[in-house]
Amino acid sequence: MPLPPHNNTYTGNVRGYWFTAPTDFTITGLRVPADAGANPQYIHVMKINVGVPAFTWANVTTGFTTLAYISNGAAGVIQNVNVNIYAGDIIG
Repeated sequence: MPLPPHNNTYTGNVRGYWFTAPTDFTITGLRVPADAGANPQYIHVMKINVGVPAFTWANVTTGFTTLAYISNGAAGVIQNVNVNIYAGDIIG
């Protein structure tokens, strides 16, 4: 998936992307671009259960289900996962 260019690092609340799945598919690998340095990867894929407005700045919610969580993954390496996504799921 193409991403916008990196601007700067951010140490506050988590930021990310979301989309509504157009069809069923499986995520088999995840990697965070190393634009900000060669630090370990921290990746959280979630199914949003409460609608996107609950996930806009500066709302806080627990209305999600974790589908994959990678902590301290090797930098620049695709992390193998097996995450089933279904049409209509809102994924963040």
